Amino acid sequence: MQIDVIAMDNLYAYSLLLLIFVGLSIVLATSEIGWQLGVRADGRGGNNISALEQSLLGLLALMIGFTFLMALTRFEERREGSVERSQRNWHDGAARSPVVRSRTGRKS
Repeated sequence: MQIDVIAMDNLYAYSLLLLIFVGLSIVLATSEIGWQLGVRADGRGGNNISALEQSLLGLLALMIGFTFLMALTRFEERREGSVERSQRNWHDGAARSPVVRSRTGRKS
């Protein structure tokens, strides 16, 4: 038995506006389907707008959280690299022991 795996294409190859439009269309279509099913089930599907707002705000909070996480990770990597670079430069400079000159320009 062979299982076919569907590989995702590279999303960077698509336009950002296209991805936003497709994502928004999917959210709105599923919301409409759920609303129609709610109307059929108990006849009062009009009050489901708050559920849609809550779910969209939850997704927005999740996206903002991931954005801050990525920014924090990048900041920490840059800080660690900067500290390592400055320590390496300090050790290289201390090993060379440069000649210290006084204010008059003479060697001390």
